Amino acid sequence: MGIEKWTLKELSEDTSFIKSAKVTLRNRLGTLLDKINIYLSNPEEENLHQVRIAIRRVRYSLEVFSNCFPFKDLDKFYRRVENLQDKTGEVRDLDVIKEYVSQKLSNQLVNTFAKMIQTDKEKIEVDIKLELMKFYHSKLLKKILKTVN
Repeated sequence: MGIEKWTLKELSEDTSFIKSAKVTLRNRLGTLLDKINIYLSNPEEENLHQVRIAIRRVRYSLEVFSNCFPFKDLDKFYRRVENLQDKTGEVRDLDVIKEYVSQKLSNQLVNTFAKMIQTDKEKIEVDIKLELMKFYHSKLLKKILKTVN
């Protein structure tokens, strides 16, 4: 598969940097919104992981192309994306810890520890769902999408 999976068909070697920024950010935001919809309708571990990946791609695209958008709210938008990445990262960390512990400890200890992790995870996921819905419907996101279209 290689690098083709990241190739954006709308870009070529003679595309301007600013147009590339808009195309890339528009693509990344579209993917993120799709992943958020999937997760909110089916809040499973893998769907949240896909949201987290999409958030990272938006964040890093914002970092690379930040000079292309003289948009006063870009920094505020970046901080929201960064916050979502941190929150989804917390849940991912708990999933990884849970998997590691289940491989290393006895069943009784695993069950006790898994319940503790699940309780923490559920609290964080409630917060994540709320934050994702706010993000999805925010005026700030609409402004950014208008800028890149």
